[in-house]
Amino acid sequence: MAVGNVSAALAKLGRRVAVIDLDFEAPGLRHVLGAERTPQFKKGYGIQHYLKGEIDLQIMDEHVCIDVFGPEGPLTHFAVPPEAVLLYIMASPKVAQVDAKEPKVVKLMR
Repeated sequence: MAVGNVSAALAKLGRRVAVIDLDFEAPGLRHVLGAERTPQFKKGYGIQHYLKGEIDLQIMDEHVCIDVFGPEGPLTHFAVPPEAVLLYIMASPKVAQVDAKEPKVVKLMR
């Protein structure tokens, strides 16, 4: 809840904000940012699919990243300055195991 509120407040001040949801066991930020109402959420992908090498960066950009205040974002009804951005990179709706020590995962996280 705190991350969602702070990131939205910063965006409302005209900042460009990116939030990456790395809570793979109980991702709840999607509720706060309204991601469940987006076509990307319905695809079922999350950043862990990218980290595990199951999707590439282009698929992640199309199906995992949500411009929350953008023209088709879930929070378009809130007024934000035109230069503001709140990009949400969501975790998958399903629990997923990601080994943070695996060399491929470490490389992709960087």
